[in-house]
Amino acid sequence: MQLSGIDIFLIPEQEDSDFSTCQTIGLNWSNTLKSFINSGGIVILLDYGGETYNIYNSSELMIIMDYVDCTDEDTTYINQNSPLTIGINGNFTLPNGSNCYVTNEIRSVVEYNSNPVIIHKSMGKGHIVLMGIDFFDVITEASIILGNAIGLTPNQSGGIPGYDMNILIGLGIFSIGITLIMYKKRFKINN
Repeated sequence: MQLSGIDIFLIPEQEDSDFSTCQTIGLNWSNTLKSFINSGGIVILLDYGGETYNIYNSSELMIIMDYVDCTDEDTTYINQNSPLTIGINGNFTLPNGSNCYVTNEIRSVVEYNSNPVIIHKSMGKGHIVLMGIDFFDVITEASIILGNAIGLTPNQSGGIPGYDMNILIGLGIFSIGITLIMYKKRFKINN
């Protein structure tokens, strides 16, 4: 896999995949993903149904022990200090297609019952984001968080990049709604 010239690698939920396939992908991509992130790249993984996150597990980017469906539940914690929650004013109801995770990862952005739904951590000059939301239903809060993740910059905690973003959406076709979010972020100008 080549990621040169790419700023953001978005991995959509792999709904029909299985543990073994996602584990194999993570093992095969491990060195490439780590190099990409350490050099300032952003990897965002969307997950529901609990198999896609194994790409992060087997590439050793995160360790997730299990997941719990939290569709239609109200969030119980929003980390207001995270750059991903800029524009989020409080708890919200999670959309259809939402997971929370059993993990020791301590960088929660959004939680349900003390388990993270969204995790963000920095590595080298780049960022790793796990969103337990597959965007089957698109809600404002999840879209804002995804947009903020896309807007993360190398060596910084957040913001809109001052360059054209080159986005590679891996492993399949993805919703046009997400593409529109990306273009909105691309053309937004900081004052």
